[in-house]
Amino acid sequence: MAKELADVLNSIADNYKGEILATAKVYNLVDIGLAARDLGNTELQDRFEDVNAVVPIRRVRDGFNVEVDGSGLTDYVQLENGIAIPSYVAIEAGVTGTPYTPRESMILNVKKLF
Repeated sequence: MAKELADVLNSIADNYKGEILATAKVYNLVDIGLAARDLGNTELQDRFEDVNAVVPIRRVRDGFNVEVDGSGLTDYVQLENGIAIPSYVAIEAGVTGTPYTPRESMILNVKKLF
């Protein structure tokens, strides 16, 4: 199951190819379970729904922007591809990274829903 989870994480990074900047102040949240569903893996969908990957992006995209305290993003690991995931997800996926150091003040960019 570790390989399948790692594939889901890589697909999240691939969807943001060219937009990820590891040290960015702006970020999107991507539901790992929903990303697994998009790849047809319902087992991982059920297990990781509502577990988010942090995708730091170069610039604000269309949608709503909310300034947040970055200190809430503790115990995350930043992977080589730039996304940050909860440390327990990294362990389960068998991937390594460095401790994620969010900025004190960050901008959560939320896609438009309508």
